Parts: sequence; C-alpha cells; structure tokens
Amino acid sequence: MIRPAIPAFLQNEVLHAPRFKQALVAGILLLSIFAGLQASLELAWLVGLGVAVMIGSIVLMRRLDWGIFLLVPLSMSIRFVLGTGTAVPLNLTIMLSGGLIALWILRMLVLEREVRFFPSRTTTPALLFALATTVSLFAGNIRWVILASEGASLAAQLGAWALYVFPMGIFLLVGNRIHDVSQLRQLTCLFLGWASSYIVVRLFELNFIRDAVFVSVRSLGSVFWIFLVAMAAGQCLYNHDLKLRWRIAMGVLVLATLFVNIRQSFGWFSGWMPPLGALLTVMWFKSPRWRYVLITMIFIGGLINFSTLYAWVQEQFQQHTVFSRQATYPIMFELIKANPILGLGPANYYHYTPLYPILGWYVKFNSHSNYVDIIAQTGLLGLSIFIWLVVEIVRVAFRLLSVVQDGFSRAYIHGALGGLAAMLVSGFLGDWFLPFVYNVGFSGFRASVFAWIFLGGLLVIERVHASQNAAQPVEESSKG
Repeated sequence: MIRPAIPAFLQNEVLHAPRFKQALVAGILLLSIFAGLQASLELAWLVGLGVAVMIGSIVLMRRLDWGIFLLVPLSMSIRFVLGTGTAVPLNLTIMLSGGLIALWILRMLVLEREVRFFPSRTTTPALLFALATTVSLFAGNIRWVILASEGASLAAQLGAWALYVFPMGIFLLVGNRIHDVSQLRQLTCLFLGWASSYIVVRLFELNFIRDAVFVSVRSLGSVFWIFLVAMAAGQCLYNHDLKLRWRIAMGVLVLATLFVNIRQSFGWFSGWMPPLGALLTVMWFKSPRWRYVLITMIFIGGLINFSTLYAWVQEQFQQHTVFSRQATYPIMFELIKANPILGLGPANYYHYTPLYPILGWYVKFNSHSNYVDIIAQTGLLGLSIFIWLVVEIVRVAFRLLSVVQDGFSRAYIHGALGGLAAMLVSGFLGDWFLPFVYNVGFSGFRASVFAWIFLGGLLVIERVHASQNAAQPVEESSKG
C-alpha cells in the first residue's frame, strides 16, 4: 500500500466542488461554440465524443466495474475507430481499456488517497511486466542495431507499449474492482450470452445481421474463441449448482462454436485448434475416467483418419512453419542479440528486419510468435517476468480449487485454467494474447482483452475467499 502526498487542488472533494461542476459546464459550452465556428461533420463527431468522454469519465470514476462490463459488447459489436494519422486506427476497446486504467489510478490518487492493490501473488509480476515494458520503451530509443537507418515512430512505440501494458492493467483492474463472485457471474453470463448470439448468426449464416451488428471476423481472433469454449465448457462440466438445461445449453454452445470454426475456417489453425485444446484441458481435470476416454477417443480418431490428417497437417505445416518460422527465427535471433536483456523496444524490431534477407527478399516482417515478440521487444527480462506471472496464475488457480466449494467458482477456475493453457499454445501460432502493433494490433486487442478479463476474475475469487477467511474468526467470536 502506498500513500502518496496529494496536492490541495486534488483533494477528495474536488469532484464534488461547485467550481468543478461549473468548469465542466463551461468546457462543454466552449466546445459547442468552437464546433459552431468550425462546423464540419468530422468535428461534430469529435466534439460529441469529447462530451461523452467527459460525462462517461465522471460516471466511471465512481463505477469502474460498469466499464469492465461495457468492454464485452464494445469489443464484439462496435465498429467505430478513430484515425491516428497512421495505418493503425484506435478502436473503442483499446481506448476504453486505457481510460479505465487511467481513471482507476486517478481514483486511487484523488478519492482514496492511497495506491492499493489486493496482495495476490500475481500482482507483483503483472506490475513488473508493465514496468519492464516501460523501461524497454525508453531503452528502445538507443540505436542498438547500428546499421539500422530507422526505428519505429513514437506513435507506433506507444501503441506497442499499450498492447503490453493495458492487458496487465485490465487483469489487475478486474481483480480489484469487480466486487464479488455474484458480479463475476454476471460478467461471465454477459460474455457467454453475447457471444452465443454471434455463434447463432454464424451458424445459420445470417450475414446481414453479422455485418450490421458485429465487428469483422478478423477482429475476433484466437483468444476470443479459446475463452468462449473454455468458460462455457467449465460451466457445463463443473457447475453443479447450475440447472441441467443450462448446463446442456453450455455444452451445445461449445459444440456449435467448434463446428462453426471448423466448418468455415478449417485451414485457420488458430481458429479451432487452441479452442479444441481448451476443451480437452477442461475435460482433463474432470476425473481419471474422463482422461482415459479422451485419450482413447483421440487415439481411435487418429488411427481412422491417419492418412488424411497426416497429408493435411504436413501440407499446412510446410506452408506455415517451414516457409515462415524457419526463415523468420534465425533473423529474429540475430536482431535480439543486439540487446537480449531489455530488448529492442516496443515495435522497433519490425523496422530492423530488412537488414537481413528472408527467402531472398529484404522486407519488413514480424515474428508471428508471442514469445519471440516478447523477447524482441522487452528482452529476456520481460519474458522471465511473463513466465513468472503465468506460474503465479496457475498456482493461485490450483490453490483455489482446493478450498473453493461453490459450483460457479469451481467451474470458472477450471474454465480459466483451460483458457490459459490454450492461450499459451496459441502464442506459438501468432501474437494472439499480447498483440504486436504491426500484425494483430489494436484490432486484435478486441479479442485478447477477454483473456485478461477472465484471468483477472481468478483474483476476484481469491480476494473474496481471503476476505471470508478473515471475517470468519470475528463471526465465530461474536456467536460465542
């Protein structure tokens, strides 16, 4: 816990003072006058957005949890993007995520007058990963690769920095600001309900609804499918408090999700293989009998379709691995050697790749691997801290499984573990869970944000369980 010194003008009463409200009204009037003098449709949109941001900031300062809930429909259904003067426009998911994190910090400084996080084992590595990324941002402005003529622009560096820091912020924000397990249940239901409507649209190929309501298929990347399958499968298999019809509905949702992706995107490994792995991971923890059934089913299915699967996998493997990974990684490791500890800084390595020919061409390219990206941008220091964070998340999850009894929480934990395992595998196929600004980018953050929301939910369960344990002796003594 940190208690900073707060200037007098930022004391607790600032948001309630008449002068603050008067200044807010005056600001809105000035914006209206300016918009009238410089009338244009684009400016009108910007002014309207500015007013909405000011009003929304005041509301969300009080109820940060509302903003977390808002991330679900925004990420899946709102196509609005804001041009940045670069090839990478901002969407509402990245803007709201950054705004929520900033408001949370401001709230701790101004209203609560202390910087306080729930003391989970995961908090320190999450904060240190954000710090390591920030250090790499400054270190990246040193020309580590002497022959390079240029690096990433400041806007690209800040964008790449945000795509690594904002997930840590969302992870901690959910863990600290979702009030209880009941609210976590509501958040999970919102996600599963909203996502199931998208699956129905895709299943029956209602393209006119899909195009009108939901974001592009490209924006709903691998992590979205992983956590949709994992969380639904967890509730289906482990939530003994859930009525049978809803458990069946969750099972149908899992099968429909896999069917949609396999039918429409069979050649897209990241679309169906990691979600299938998430399902198998969730099922693996059910009981030893389930494990034997899974192994037997996979073995028999593999034998029956061995020749077809082998030919297809070999073709895809040759296409996506031999001609991509084997050509990419030697160049990436040559670049990483320039500063292996802190990395080359966010986004920079992309501009250094033309120094080496790939398949005979001097072009810019990205690694298509979360882990190589982490090393290239934040160094071995960043990768070590990230591995530490994953280990602590797993430790927290398994410890909770040994003490938590209610059906929803146990189902949630199993789902989060399955999602985490599949998410880590997806990192070998692309930059899915920590997007690279020049590849999956801000658009893909719409999907990756769900991983950090639901992993942050583990901290909610941990925090609630810790508070219950702390209150128990007091309750017993009062009864006595």
